[in-house]
Amino acid sequence: MTASSAAAAFENALVLPPGCSVPDDVEGLLARREHPEAAHPYRTPFQRDRARVIHGRAFRRLAGKTQVFTHRYSDHFRSRLTHTMEVAQIARAIANALKLNEDMTEALALVHDIGHPPFGHAGERALDEAMRGFGLHFDHNLHALRIVEYFEVRYAAFRGLNLTLGVREGIVKHSRDYSAAEHPELSAYFLDQRPPLEAQLIDLADEIAYLTADTDDGIEAGMLNAGRLREHVRIFDHSLRAAEREYPAAAEKLLCNEALKKMLNTLVGDLIRETARRVKAGGVATLEEVRRSPQRLVAFSPEVEELRHEAKQYLYATLYSGEELQRDQQEAATVVRNLFASWVNDPSLLPPAYQSQVAGHGVARVVADYIAGMTDNYILQQYAGGLFLPLRDGTAGETSYGGGRYVLDTAKGADLGGTASTLVIDLNFLYHPSCRYNSQWQCPLAPAANIIAAPVHAGERLGGEDRVDLRAHHVPRNELRLGDTRHGGA
Repeated sequence: MTASSAAAAFENALVLPPGCSVPDDVEGLLARREHPEAAHPYRTPFQRDRARVIHGRAFRRLAGKTQVFTHRYSDHFRSRLTHTMEVAQIARAIANALKLNEDMTEALALVHDIGHPPFGHAGERALDEAMRGFGLHFDHNLHALRIVEYFEVRYAAFRGLNLTLGVREGIVKHSRDYSAAEHPELSAYFLDQRPPLEAQLIDLADEIAYLTADTDDGIEAGMLNAGRLREHVRIFDHSLRAAEREYPAAAEKLLCNEALKKMLNTLVGDLIRETARRVKAGGVATLEEVRRSPQRLVAFSPEVEELRHEAKQYLYATLYSGEELQRDQQEAATVVRNLFASWVNDPSLLPPAYQSQVAGHGVARVVADYIAGMTDNYILQQYAGGLFLPLRDGTAGETSYGGGRYVLDTAKGADLGGTASTLVIDLNFLYHPSCRYNSQWQCPLAPAANIIAAPVHAGERLGGEDRVDLRAHHVPRNELRLGDTRHGGA
C-alpha cells in the first residue's frame, strides 16, 4: 500500500457524519453572542472569536506565566503561552482529521488556559486554598469565563470579548462537568448536556501536549533521564526503540526528540481512531445526539489510556514532585498566600479599579481576580515591593520591636541584633539563587538564596557573623514589612 492510499484509507475510516460538528451558521444557536453584532463579510463567527482571544491582554500575559519550569531555569522551556500554542496545533489537527469545526476548536484551544494564575497549578492551588477561608473557590475555567465576559475591555459597544455561546460553553465544560444545583450562574451553558466534540477534544489535546512537552523539558533540565524513562514509561520506550531502529547513529538527544514525536503521534492517532469508533458505535449522527450521549465520546482506546496514565503518573512521581520543583511550588504558595492576606486585610492597597469592585463582588473575589491576572514577574515585583518576613523573638518567646533578638522564621533562621535599621534585598533572588555575597541571611522564599543586610546610613553590605537590629517602630505585630527594598546586585 502506498503512502497516499494508506492516508486515504485512514481518512475514510474516520469520516464522521457531518451533523456531529458545530456549524458555522451565523444564525445558529452556538454562534449567538450576548450582544448582537452584524455578520462579518468574510469571517465566520468562530474565526472572529479566535482573533479576539489572540488580541486580548490576558492571552498575551500567558507568555509570563509558568507552565512547569520558571524562566530562571532556561528561556527555552515552555511558558503557558507556548504550551497553549502547542495545544492549539494538536487540537486543530484532530478536528481536521475528524472533520469537526476547526476554527471553533482552535479558538477553544487558545482560550482554554487564559484563566490560569501565576506559577501554574501551584499558584491555582494556593489561591483556591486562600479562597476557601471565605467559603469560596478558585477555578481557572470559571475565571477564564470572567475574563472574556468582564475583564477584557477592548470594545466601545460592550464589556468583555462578546464571544459566541459555543466558545463560552467550551471554556466552562471542556475539561469537566458542572452541577446545575451548585452553579446556577452557569445555567446558560447546557449543564445537563455533553459539550460538542470540538470542546471535548480540548482536554485530551492538552494532556497530549503537556505529557510530551513536559517530558522534553524535564530531559533538557536534567531532571528526567531517558534510560529510567524507558524502564517505567512503556509508550516512551516503544517510541525510543522505533527511533533507534530508524536512526541507529543519531545522538541521544536527537533520539529523544524523535521518540517524543512518535509518542505524540501515537497518542493523537489513537485519539482520532477511538473517537471515530465511539461515535459510530453509538449511532451518533447529530450534535444533539452528541449532547445526549451517556458519556463523553472523545477518548483514548483502553490500551493507550493505560499507557497515557502510566506516563502521567511517572511525571508526577519524578518531575512534578521533585525537590527542585517542589521548592518552586512552595515559594509560589508563600507569595500568593501572603499577598492575598495583605490585600484582603487592607483593600486600600489594591489599584483603584479593583477597590471599586469590592462592594459588588466581595474583597476575597476581587483580590483573587487581581492575583490571577498577574504574570510571574509582576507578582514577584508586588511581593518584593512590600516583602513580608514573619518574625519570632529569639529570647523572650514573643515579638517585640523595642529590642531583643529576632530570628527569621525559616527552616534555618538567622539571628538579628546590632545597630543597622533596614535590609537590602536582591530583588532577583528567585532567579539568582547563588548570590556572590556569602551572607548568613536566608530568604524565606528560596532558602538557598541570600538576603543582603545593610545599615541605612551607609548602605554597606554585611555578611558572615554580622548582625542587624531591626528597629521597626511602625510595623504590625508578628510581621516585618520591607517597603523600601533596593536591588542588592549579584
